[in-house]
Amino acid sequence: MKGGVLEVLLVNAEDLHHSHLMGSSGIYVVLRCGDQIQRSKLSKGNDGMICWNEKFFFSFATREWNSLTRLRMKIMKSHALSEDSPIGETTIHLGGVLDEGNRRGGIDLNAAPYNVVLPDGAYQGQIKIGFKFTYDVRIDELKEKSAKTSQKRRKLVEFLPFLADRSAADEEQNRGRSRGRRGEAQGDIRRSSPACLGTALVAENSLLLERQEFK
Repeated sequence: MKGGVLEVLLVNAEDLHHSHLMGSSGIYVVLRCGDQIQRSKLSKGNDGMICWNEKFFFSFATREWNSLTRLRMKIMKSHALSEDSPIGETTIHLGGVLDEGNRRGGIDLNAAPYNVVLPDGAYQGQIKIGFKFTYDVRIDELKEKSAKTSQKRRKLVEFLPFLADRSAADEEQNRGRSRGRRGEAQGDIRRSSPACLGTALVAENSLLLERQEFK
């Protein structure tokens, strides 16, 4: 089944209303396009800027894209002891992006700031977002590839406890052999520990999978 894929790059937000984090575990964004809803990670931000640097993918059949008109993003503050509260929202009309992407077979727009509308209708703060729309692709193959990638990531994560146990045993053995050595030698052993190598391997493989997921 052919269709289109909208890639949304959520970069950051700044000068948000009530963005202080006292009593809050962080700020997140709920993205909605058509009947698909996704949520960003929690971010605590720094110096008035909340950073996510996350990508989201919305895929629809060609006939569905024709009826889609907007992407809605709701900025929320997370609370541990009460319901999460809305900070504001941004609505982006997709008509021009989809039409141009359809005509050219795809379009890539650099991240740009968009105004945030507060619950009372006033404007305060901006959220920075980038877009990439690819048209006329086989979305069933993309979904299958995405599912396989997620499964591989889970297997890599499940392998971490084995690496940790193996590392603990090897490191204990190394400590026995290196008693009496100076701190410099001990630092060399830690740097070459299987735990570090295993973590690096998992991180490298995860990054490779992310890059291959939507080729």
